[in-house]
Amino acid sequence: MLQRLGNFAQQADHPGLEFTRLAQDIFQIDTSTGPHHCIVTEPQGASIRTLQDVFPNAILPKLLVKSLVHRLVISIDWLHATCGLVHTDISPQNVLIKLEDDSVLKDIEKQESQNPSTPVISQGVPIYHSLATMLELSGLPVLTDFGQMRPSEPANRDWWMSDLYRAPEVLLQLPWSFPVDIWSIGVMILELLEGKNLFDPIDRTDDHYVLPLALAQYIGYLGPPPLEIIKQNPLFTTYFDDDGNWTSDVPIPQTSLEEFVTTIPPGKEKEAFLRFIRKILTWDAEVRATSVEIIPSHPPSQPISLSHGQNSFFGNILPENSVHSQNPIPSGAPLASFFHSSRGGYGDGSNTSRRAYWSPFRTLRRVSN
Repeated sequence: MLQRLGNFAQQADHPGLEFTRLAQDIFQIDTSTGPHHCIVTEPQGASIRTLQDVFPNAILPKLLVKSLVHRLVISIDWLHATCGLVHTDISPQNVLIKLEDDSVLKDIEKQESQNPSTPVISQGVPIYHSLATMLELSGLPVLTDFGQMRPSEPANRDWWMSDLYRAPEVLLQLPWSFPVDIWSIGVMILELLEGKNLFDPIDRTDDHYVLPLALAQYIGYLGPPPLEIIKQNPLFTTYFDDDGNWTSDVPIPQTSLEEFVTTIPPGKEKEAFLRFIRKILTWDAEVRATSVEIIPSHPPSQPISLSHGQNSFFGNILPENSVHSQNPIPSGAPLASFFHSSRGGYGDGSNTSRRAYWSPFRTLRRVSN
């Protein structure tokens, strides 16, 4: 997959390349235990997961989350629109912070030369402990870990994705594609803002995933799934009656997204944020926002500023009138109308095809720092 991504990267420039960790070289060496594949990448900083550890209660500042999400979606747009690939494993662990100042690497080299690490010998091969780099708050993410990536075609139907970020179409054993990545981003946004996972469908006693518990939690936050969707689920009659009512013994939690989101105070901003997140966290993958609908007009090479409202998480993610106007954008309006009012968001001039991932960045030159 890394070789495939490298081929796509050579064919056309896209701003998403700046926020995607590609292999600079892939080669093989022969060892006493057999051939060993080596991957050379540009050094980057720690993961967002590590960054969470230094903030109280693992809650990141809204402005930092906005900056990270802004650019992460641009990386995903490149994977979807240019490569036709689904990452499937987006989480704070798999998003690194871009290392802008490489002087920290020289510090590590100096430290290693003065106090060499002691390797562990495994099957006759020395293995050195990785040294941590200094944490940066650049707001520039780098998407990594493509080991679970899948082509969008032919249609995927198998059980996939990590437990806490699994999209409902995977949960319901329905065909899945690009929208699962958007779902993961939505779940991650809430995790970074609140310092905890939205879903916890794990039996902590036996340490295993519980499907009915997951379904019940999804219903608690999203409401019941559309009947036409769950009727496609092979396990439909196990958990629902003919009218789509929940029949499992697992209770549906009495909760809501309004209750879960606490770091944004009640008011216009929180209302707008919940409208935004509900465009991402949907039962129906066909109506879920696409990467191009979420991408704001703010140039990815520029830092996010607070000039668009000192207390607004959105800035360019949602237009100003969605936060401050007396006539907010209706909840049913497509996100394409927010960002691409002069053109349909799907490349054909209409808003009817949810399968076309047109990207306005395809013809732009690669942004450099």
